[in-house]
Amino acid sequence: MIKNYLAKRRIKKFLTTMPKVLAKDYGGNSEYSTGQVETAFKKLGYSEDDLHQVAIAIYCNEEAAKAFGMNESLIKKYKGYPERHRIAFDHATAGSGYDLSGIND
Repeated sequence: MIKNYLAKRRIKKFLTTMPKVLAKDYGGNSEYSTGQVETAFKKLGYSEDDLHQVAIAIYCNEEAAKAFGMNESLIKKYKGYPERHRIAFDHATAGSGYDLSGIND
């Protein structure tokens, strides 16, 4: 039970910080390049392969996710994470006024 809670908490934190960094660094887009997503991922200090796949599926286009080795059902599952974790994020208004220091504390 605790392990499940911690996993959900880690994903929720990821889903709130990742788009803020992407929007701040690269503007409020609905899709980013694989390189932009990977740079933001590393900037935040993440190294888990499962979160890397989530980032590619959510923030890149479907072709990039497929090139990364994901099938359509996995892409659909990952794209549903923000809604499942009740994260609402508007790419167009992101990146202004966010203090990203201490994100991985």
